[in-house]
Amino acid sequence: MATVTRSQGNVLFELDGEPALDLYERYLGDEAEGLPGTGLLFPLQIQNPDNADHRIVRTILAADRDKEVTDVRR
Repeated sequence: MATVTRSQGNVLFELDGEPALDLYERYLGDEAEGLPGTGLLFPLQIQNPDNADHRIVRTILAADRDKEVTDVRR
């Protein structure tokens, strides 16, 4: 499990202190070549650290390699 360390609104910048897109690409391996489309097949589950029972699932809408951001939506 990774921790969101930087985000703004629905834009995810960092997970565990590193660019979110880098971590996501490592996780997906060859499937990452199809991003953001393949993000629909591999959504992110986000858990509230203060309430373990509160979890939401989000898909990647856009990925911007130049800015190292991932747009995450419902």
